[in-house]
Amino acid sequence: MEKQDIKQFTEIMMGLAENYPGAVLTSNGLKLRFAALKEFSIDQVARAAMELIRIHKYNSMPTVGDIINAMDGVVRINTEQRAEIEAGKVLGHLHSVTASR
Repeated sequence: MEKQDIKQFTEIMMGLAENYPGAVLTSNGLKLRFAALKEFSIDQVARAAMELIRIHKYNSMPTVGDIINAMDGVVRINTEQRAEIEAGKVLGHLHSVTASR
């Protein structure tokens, strides 16, 4: 996740917390969760949260470990790998635009 994902991340965590009575989210707690899940994309976190809403068996807010486990086999990528993937997307788009001319 990147800095621009903080708002969406906060919305995901607040939505997830609404499913667990008594769950309390603090600014510091959200920052810590964000940092711990930073290596994943916001889409991966959102999908894991949706999965937890459906399957989480306990009446308490899922931990970061629960969120990671809900990703089930998600491959973690580092910043360099993410940059290469994004650069590949840009190059692919440029190639398709120039090929259509």
